[in-house]
Amino acid sequence: MPMNKKAATILLFTLVFSGGAFFRLWRLNDRPMHTDEAVHAEKFAALLVDDHYQYDPHEVHGPTLNYFTLFSAWLRGETSYEQISETTLRLTTAVFGVLLILTPLLFIRMLGIRPVLFCAILIAFSPGFIYYSRYYIQETLLLFFTAYFLGCLCNYLRSPKLRWLVLSSVAAGLMHATKETFIFSIIAAAAAIVIGVSSRDIRTKVKFSHLVCGVMAMLLASAVFYSSFGGNPNGILDSVKTYLIWAVRAGGASVHVHPWYFYLDLLTWIEFIEPISWNEDGIVGFAVIGLVFTYLKKGGRRYRCARFLVIYTLVLTVIYSIIPYKTPWSMMSFVYGMAVVAGFAADRMLRAVQGSMTRFIFGVFILVYALASPVAQSWLLNFHYASDPVNPYVYAHTSRDVYQMADAVDKAARVAEDGASTRIQVIANDDDYWPLPWYLRNYPNVGYWNTVDDSLCHAPIILSNAKHERSLLAILYSVPEAGKRHLYVPLFDEPLSLRPGVQWQGYIRSDLREQVHHSEDLLPQSSKPEESIVQAQQDKKNIPDLVKFNHRAMNANFEVFIQDARGSYAGRAARAAFNEVDRLEGVLSRYIENSDVSRINSLSPGQHTMVDEDTLRCLQIAQRAGQLTDGAFDVTIGNLIMAWKNDDAQRAQSLLADRPTMKMLQLNADDFTVTVTAQGVVLDLGGIGKGYAVDVIAETLDEWGIEKALIHAGASSIRALNSPSGKNGWPVTLTNPIDQTTMTRLELQDEVFSCSGLQGGQHIINPLTGQAVSDRRACWIRMKENAALADALSTAGMMMPIQDLHSLQDALPGLSVMLLKTSRGDSPELIKAGQWPEE
Repeated sequence: MPMNKKAATILLFTLVFSGGAFFRLWRLNDRPMHTDEAVHAEKFAALLVDDHYQYDPHEVHGPTLNYFTLFSAWLRGETSYEQISETTLRLTTAVFGVLLILTPLLFIRMLGIRPVLFCAILIAFSPGFIYYSRYYIQETLLLFFTAYFLGCLCNYLRSPKLRWLVLSSVAAGLMHATKETFIFSIIAAAAAIVIGVSSRDIRTKVKFSHLVCGVMAMLLASAVFYSSFGGNPNGILDSVKTYLIWAVRAGGASVHVHPWYFYLDLLTWIEFIEPISWNEDGIVGFAVIGLVFTYLKKGGRRYRCARFLVIYTLVLTVIYSIIPYKTPWSMMSFVYGMAVVAGFAADRMLRAVQGSMTRFIFGVFILVYALASPVAQSWLLNFHYASDPVNPYVYAHTSRDVYQMADAVDKAARVAEDGASTRIQVIANDDDYWPLPWYLRNYPNVGYWNTVDDSLCHAPIILSNAKHERSLLAILYSVPEAGKRHLYVPLFDEPLSLRPGVQWQGYIRSDLREQVHHSEDLLPQSSKPEESIVQAQQDKKNIPDLVKFNHRAMNANFEVFIQDARGSYAGRAARAAFNEVDRLEGVLSRYIENSDVSRINSLSPGQHTMVDEDTLRCLQIAQRAGQLTDGAFDVTIGNLIMAWKNDDAQRAQSLLADRPTMKMLQLNADDFTVTVTAQGVVLDLGGIGKGYAVDVIAETLDEWGIEKALIHAGASSIRALNSPSGKNGWPVTLTNPIDQTTMTRLELQDEVFSCSGLQGGQHIINPLTGQAVSDRRACWIRMKENAALADALSTAGMMMPIQDLHSLQDALPGLSVMLLKTSRGDSPELIKAGQWPEE
């Protein structure tokens, strides 16, 4: 290889390696600890603190993860369970994930430099490889040892030297010492060898002495770890017994049972109706092409190695697909084989194309699917949706609510008489309380219960699965003797989710709760820890004691202005309100899997589903808005809206023929169910959801006793409570969207305001015509009722006949409307009805 070409190749490898390392090592503590991570952390803590490890064949897989984590803890100077951090634990798997990028170099003599480079790129920036490299579980270690095993084995089959077989055997031993599923990779490799020998792709004759040395190397490498370096010889036998346990799980006796296509569904984008796609299409697509290439052309060492890897990957994929027990991280074992084959395929395709322009086009194709798309997905999935259910790699993951749970316990313990030694009771059936032991590791007097019993009556703090609420409260208020009974109040402002769909409650003795509140009120505003979801900012220039809080949700910036001398108290109230907004987004968003709206959208005619009370209320307001506007406001036209968002006017017109209406949605307030009566109903609450959230914020502030506040969602939905002291109302300025001049200034008090308009290519769809609105630029609504209804009416005002807008004032006394018309060829016309200030 010429020197300049060699230097360029080294530079490329360095860049790929550095980029992959960045994605794996940056911000390792961003995501809450998964249940499995917390279990492994506690097992590692025993090794770190007591210098003792005993393999448990029932649950925690092999010991290599724990022993290699010692290096990470020693490097960071952590010597106790309390000192260990998420970063320390995940650094171990992240480093192995970084080293995985280098493993394609083991195939360089069989495949060549360019296929290896392509393979390294695919591995370095694969969303799946990156995501699970940042997970404190065994999978990435197993991947690394498997890759090393395959690389050394292929080198031995090419050139049967003892060192390659010994290295491959050591890697196989480490695979066994990492996770029981290593056996599937061994079976797949054996199948590939048998098929290779029968097709004469493999002609290597293995010496008996080599075979003996290989077996001994494998057994020794495995035994060293399972025996805890000689301290627990029984661990070696336990490592064999465990396969009886795992055979039961693999056979389907588990909650992790999924259909055969589960992994392929995750890896590829086959749900083409989804607005967002997360996939490994680059790896899978090139791997399929590689399969074709390897069998179209016979001969050559590169093709023999590629065929071996193709067979290995196919067999392993089939094994994992057949087994009912499935978890997303398990698929990475065969995805690695796909990545190597994909790298080979990309090189063969580049060699096959002719002409500079064709090569350029194909190069761009490779760049997009092998680099650009994976990089974008990796950034979003690992740093924006790391624990969000929309992320396909998130599996039974801990909700970010666990931070609020831990924070509430920390605040209570700081003021409690016993401090960190305060008694804490945790109650959950089937020990389903993980990862709470990780987050409560600083508290020595935490007890974990599977059932509710009389012994719980004296703990100052109790955490419980929400389904135990009735039985727990019955014991708390009936078992203690008169005079010894404590009053318990909620520890959290609302039920929090340990995982999606798994709600938890917290209870705290009222006397301790009062101490917590008192200590927070005494804490100076400037000394409170900064929180990303609530930011206070003093501005007494015009309104004394004004504090502002903001929060991003529902694709909008929510802001709350509160006039209150108790800045810290106002902050807690705002935080509680913003928590409600996040909860609302979880039930009202059509883009969140298993939200109420998503479940309604998946219903067939005649089917029904139970929904949250807020979902039903929001839909009832939408129904009322539809009646008031004669169908100009309709939340059932989600498909039409999506067609216009995708600039597909032709599809929008085709959907109009069978356009749904709100009449196809039956709302039952008695049992909180929604029934769909016809085909095509796709809810989109974008025209009412933010206004409803503003109303919920107002309700929450009222519960906290906050009287003077202004709430808005991106300035499009506004609700004013009582006026600030010395003011006639909260000042709001309206701007002309055409020339940005000030149109009027309002002073809002105990009223709502909403505006809708066309900005930045935005579409507002007329549900009666199926067309995008083009003759109106903006509509403003001012009224006394709720912000959700105002939100809906301002949207409808963009398409309703002028006379119908005037008639709304008869149905809703006190309503004021202002409309900016922009008919083609005419000057803009401003139409007002109701009470508007004169400028």
